[in-house]
Amino acid sequence: MAKLMILIALLILAASIAEASIYRTTTVTTYETMDENDNQMPRKCRQEMMQTRMDSCREFMRSGRTAMLRTILQEDEEQEDQQPPQECCSNLSNVSRECRCPILQKMMQDMQQSRPGEQGQQQQKMVSRAERLPEMCGLRPQRCHIRPQPSFF
Repeated sequence: MAKLMILIALLILAASIAEASIYRTTTVTTYETMDENDNQMPRKCRQEMMQTRMDSCREFMRSGRTAMLRTILQEDEEQEDQQPPQECCSNLSNVSRECRCPILQKMMQDMQQSRPGEQGQQQQKMVSRAERLPEMCGLRPQRCHIRPQPSFF
């Protein structure tokens, strides 16, 4: 009887070990894909960019282009003095100081890639607005250096 109990205990132990070896931990490693423009943007800034809606800022930067097209015969200086929408300034102020310029740079690159035919004066107006946006919102750094995308068209 004692031998039978030991045999049953051994069978239960063997079954437990066999069952435990069935469950394995699988580690999945994911890699972020980045284009060459994202290499310069720190991970923290990429996360902040994904968490912050900057649509009103994009529209403000583009408004220089649309205003220029509407007022071809008219002087455009009053458009340059136009203040960004409060929503844009609020969203930009929620971005950390060190990420403001990299996020504006990336936004500008995305806008230029989505409209590759825009160049010259139109592109320069958009870049100028992006560079001055923190200053217009009363934020620091006051100016960003935005590198325009080269145009192939």
